[in-house]
Amino acid sequence: MGASRGHAHGIRSEFASGSSRKLPRRKQKAYPSFVGRRPSSVSASRCKRSNRANDTHPENLLAIKLTRAGLRFHRNDTQVPGKPDFAFRHHKLAVFCDGDFWHGHRWRSLRAKLAVGSNGAYWVEKILRNRRRDATVNRCLRFRGWYVLRFWESDVKSHPDRIVVAVCEALSRESRDRNSNLD
Repeated sequence: MGASRGHAHGIRSEFASGSSRKLPRRKQKAYPSFVGRRPSSVSASRCKRSNRANDTHPENLLAIKLTRAGLRFHRNDTQVPGKPDFAFRHHKLAVFCDGDFWHGHRWRSLRAKLAVGSNGAYWVEKILRNRRRDATVNRCLRFRGWYVLRFWESDVKSHPDRIVVAVCEALSRESRDRNSNLD
C-alpha cells in the first residue's frame, strides 16, 4: 500500500492516469481460516458478526451530505470494479468510505495490538488482505480511467463537510480535464 494510502488532512486520493499498462493477474490466495480457532469471547464474536458491509453510519452520513450538496450518485455500484460506496459514473469518480479497523487505519499501531491479541495472526492477515485488495481495486479503476477517493470512517464522522468539498473538487477537476481534452 505505502504511498497510495498516504493522508493529506485525513483525505486519501489517487488520480486516475490514462495509463496503457496491463493489469496484473490476480493470484488466488488462501483465506485465513477459523478452523481450530475459538472466538476470544462470546461478546467479541457477536460484535464482529454484527458489523455491516454497507449502509454503515459513516456511509449514510456521507450520502446525506452529498445529496444535500445536490450530487447524484450510485451507491455500492456492482457495475464498477471494487463496488465503490459512491460511484459518479458520468465523471468516473469512485468514492470509498473505509472502516478504520477493517482497512487498517493507523496500521502500525493496530498491527502491534492485534499481534498480541486473541487470534492475532488471523486478524493481521485478514486486514493485510483487505489493504492489498484496496490497492488492487485502485489500480484497476485507474487503469480504466477512474479517479479514486478513499476516506477513513473516522474522518467522515468528524469532518463530513470536508469530505463533500473534496468530492466536489474532484468532480469539478474531472469536468475541467474532460472539457480540455475536447479542444
